[in-house]
Amino acid sequence: MKKYCVIGDPILHSLSPELHHNIYSILGIDASYQKVEVSRNKLKPFMNSNSFDGMNITIPHKKSVVSFLDGLDKDAKSIGVVNCVMDNYGYNTDWVGFLKAMDLNDVILKNKHCLILGSGGAAIAIAYALISAKVGSINIESRNKNQSKFILDWIKSYFPRNKLSNAPDIIINCTPLGMFPNFNQVPIEMSVISKDTVLIDTIYNPIETQWLLFGKKLGAKVVGGMDMFIAQGVLSAEIWFGIDIFNRLELDIIKQEIKEIIC
Repeated sequence: MKKYCVIGDPILHSLSPELHHNIYSILGIDASYQKVEVSRNKLKPFMNSNSFDGMNITIPHKKSVVSFLDGLDKDAKSIGVVNCVMDNYGYNTDWVGFLKAMDLNDVILKNKHCLILGSGGAAIAIAYALISAKVGSINIESRNKNQSKFILDWIKSYFPRNKLSNAPDIIINCTPLGMFPNFNQVPIEMSVISKDTVLIDTIYNPIETQWLLFGKKLGAKVVGGMDMFIAQGVLSAEIWFGIDIFNRLELDIIKQEIKEIIC
């Protein structure tokens, strides 16, 4: 039996095992998947001694894990962030997962002015996705000003015509604010949200965070993190097993089963 896992700290909130066991069951794959809490100071010994056939990486290790890998694929190398590992080789499925989620929810990205909240690994991956989708502009808002500047400079190197806009069409939350169990936290002042703004969250637990619920009341289009979560997981499984999985799954059924676990 092949063994897979997701590592992070904290990791209690993760529903990756439920997602992957669902995929394995549908496809008849003999494999297991578990979540493993790995603190920052334990990452190196874990990576040097782990016996898993593949793993997903989540907060706070998506950038720091890179130094313990033998190599990265082209996109992960460009992004500098990894969320999927096999044979000590790093990949990033977050950026493609984001684009697939936008397609599923009929969100048009081309020429739109986008604001990313946060400056971690997910923010960089989504910025990469936005560049590939030919958006109008990308801005970053984060409490970590140095990291925000780093990402903006990185964006400029791939997207020289990026001109920051103070009137975003799309706001994307890449912070953990509002994630289980801190449901009441919000990533941005509600006063900047209007019914014409598209609000996107990378958080999938809860299904809709407080700021998404507020936006929905205003009449704004909102997209929770569930579709991106499922998409990046399926894409990781495609890397591990070397087969096309997306077209063999009923994504709505998987989504509903995970929603039932959360609710």
